Amino acid sequence: MRTPAAVPRRNPIPSSALLALLLLPAAARAQAPGPVTFERFSLPNGLEVVLAPDHTSQVVAVDLWYRAGSRDEPPAKAGLARLFERLMFAGSAHVPADGLSRLVDQAGGQVSAQVDEDDSRFSEVVPSNYLEQVLWLEADRMRGIVITDTTFAASRSALLDDLDRRDAQPYTGAIMDAVAALYDSAACPGYGHRGTGLPRTVAALTVEDARTFFAQHYQPNNASLVIAGDFDPAATRSLVTRWFAGIPRGPDAPAPG
Repeated sequence: MRTPAAVPRRNPIPSSALLALLLLPAAARAQAPGPVTFERFSLPNGLEVVLAPDHTSQVVAVDLWYRAGSRDEPPAKAGLARLFERLMFAGSAHVPADGLSRLVDQAGGQVSAQVDEDDSRFSEVVPSNYLEQVLWLEADRMRGIVITDTTFAASRSALLDDLDRRDAQPYTGAIMDAVAALYDSAACPGYGHRGTGLPRTVAALTVEDARTFFAQHYQPNNASLVIAGDFDPAATRSLVTRWFAGIPRGPDAPAPG
């Protein structure tokens, strides 16, 4: 895969000012509400794309949603989905470990990752002239991430540390168990266990578990790409096609439970 050409930075935006810029359009819409214009299309490999241009600021947000969450892991492997909040930053074919975060930070942008029961969401907000770079970064890791014994062990260790800190807080474990107990395991398979996992289930996970989960769920036909902000729709549609259309369609994800 060829790396996109470097784009001269336009009106560099300090990280401290980026949030303020993002809040301005929301405040303006609150005062004068209006329809949000967007277009939706799909690539032949199944990737769903939504484009929502908004030129009230010079930033763009890229959200890539995978329909993969804790509901897609068996209870005996609770915590497997949550590993990908870290594994997705372990590097890809053309990007070293943590390279995505560093590049976005250097552009004055922000990165976030969140896995819940139903979805895994990976987001970047950057000055709009860095849009192609972010699309290339996301396409590169959709093609495959570096899941080795080393990267897997580091992600699992970090998740275990998170669980230790969370369980040390009064009532946290009891509340999470009570929420899971609300679900009927037969009627709502996949929801009747802690999405964060338990120390014993996370400790028992293997690198093959992670590789299998990625292959089953982190595919273009199981994902939605949403782009909102300061961009030209026609040009952006071409960029999305350029960087994502060549990614092969994956197998259909198994049913939750």
